[in-house]
Parts: sequence; C-alpha cells; structure tokens
Amino acid sequence: LKENKTIVIAISGGPDSMCLLHLLYQQKKEYNLKIIVAHVNHNLRKESKEEALFVKKVCDIYQIPFELKELNNLPPRANTENDARIKRYEFFEKIVNKYQADILMTAHHGDDLIETILMRLTRGSNFSGYAGFKKITAKKNYKLIRPLIYLTKEEIINYNTENHLEYRIDKTNQSNDYTRNRFRKNIVPFLHQENPKVHQKFLKFSEELDRINVYLEKITESILTTIYDFDKVNLHKFKELDSVLQVRVLEDMLKKEYEDKIYLVNDTHQKMIFDLIESKSPNKKINLPLDKTLEKSYQYLYFNK
Repeated sequence: LKENKTIVIAISGGPDSMCLLHLLYQQKKEYNLKIIVAHVNHNLRKESKEEALFVKKVCDIYQIPFELKELNNLPPRANTENDARIKRYEFFEKIVNKYQADILMTAHHGDDLIETILMRLTRGSNFSGYAGFKKITAKKNYKLIRPLIYLTKEEIINYNTENHLEYRIDKTNQSNDYTRNRFRKNIVPFLHQENPKVHQKFLKFSEELDRINVYLEKITESILTTIYDFDKVNLHKFKELDSVLQVRVLEDMLKKEYEDKIYLVNDTHQKMIFDLIESKSPNKKINLPLDKTLEKSYQYLYFNK
C-alpha cells in the first residue's frame, strides 16, 4: 500500500470479503486511505436483502461510504453466473470512476485460484484462460488487486474467528448443483492433504503461464498488423505462421469480435474455423454465436452478421 490512495472494495458480506475489509480498515489511518465499499444484491436468494443491510451496518460502524447495486431479471441459471459477473464489474468500475479511485480490490483467495484453474482445465479454455486470474490486473485508469491470493480459505476463517468478525454464509455455496462447489468440496481439500501449500504451487503455475502469455501477446500483436487488411485476414500469410501463432492470432480475432461475450466461443467453434481455413472450397462460411458468420472468400477470412 501507498499513502493517500482511494480504494473501492467489492464486499459480499461473506467470510472472505469481510476479512479483506477488516484487514484494509486496520491500515486506514496509517496510510491515510479512503475506502469505499461496493455491494451487489443479486436478488437470487431471500437472504440477499438482509446481507446488504448487514454490509451497510458494518460500513456505518467503520464510517466509510457504502454503494449498493440491485440486480433484477437475471437470465436462467445456465448463464446467470457470467451475466451477474459482467454486471458486477460494470458497477464496480462505475464506483471506481465516481470516486476517482486508484484501486479496486476483491477478496479472491488461493483456493479460488485452484478452483478456477481446475474448472478451466476440465471444461477447456485457451492458454491465457488456464492461468486463472492475476493478483494484479492493470485497467485503463486503476488497478484490480486480489491481495488474499496468498491465503487459503481456512486461514481466512481462522483470521475471522481470532478477530471476532461477523459475516454471512451463502447456503448455495454448499449445493452440488454448481460446478465450482463440487471442486471446492471434493477436490481442493484432497489437494491440501497432499500439500498444505498447494495454493502457492498453483499461484506459481498461474504466474508462469501469464509471463509466457505476455510474451506471446507481443509477438501476436506484431503479426496481426501484417496479416490484417481492412478487418480481413490474409489466409496466405496466416498459413505461413507456426501452428502456435495461428491459434493465438485466431484467439485475438475472436476477442476483438466478441469482447466480453468471448465465453460463448468454445473449442468446437475453433475447430470449425480451422476446418474452414483448410477447406479446399474457395467460398464457404460457418455460423458462430450471436448470429455471426465467418466467411472464407479465396485468400481472405472475415466476420459478418
């Protein structure tokens, strides 16, 4: 921490975020920090309203600003988690801009990182996705920091107990209906039995992948400038690339096209695209998510609605 910083903290009222809030509050005077709490009520459980009131009560005690966002009409459960996440971070960024904050903090911890990496390995992702999430992410005008990434869930609970911190428990976190919960209950405890510091090994793995990813991104960006022509890909130049760089270029194209909806594109779609590229047919197109098509026209490839 540096002095005179303005920090927005995403607080749910659960044990992790209440631990983070208490830790940061302890440093408030020493570093002359301005702390703002941002809380999202998803209105998916009957306890949600009480949890919002609880977080506000703690903020009143700490004498720090409390910002609330109410979410309504979220989509069916299959898409709820991702849609809710997008809306949460849109709200957090709005609060960061409102207070001209330097930092946004979330309470993701080491066990969360293990779960994220394992879920993506199981479901399938890309190279950057397998790294999970970073401890520090540089945004346009602020930094997103996850300071609890070095801690386990058990260490957080112990801290809360030692400091007599009150928090709320989301009962849905115990339900086997959610993939993350099954990893949390069945896989992560086993890994900690094998190695109590396994979360540190996953963090090292994540950081190593991220370093390689940053290097590949620089190479990919320079290549894109040579094969893009008015938003069309020159297939002749594309086919001359190493297979690793072909995948990277394709992923960059898809990110530019789909932005925050990139999760809709999976391994099957990528295989379809490569089949299209290798097809002997000079003119052909395939359907992709969100009513988009990818068209091949002789030596060019481009997106259409």
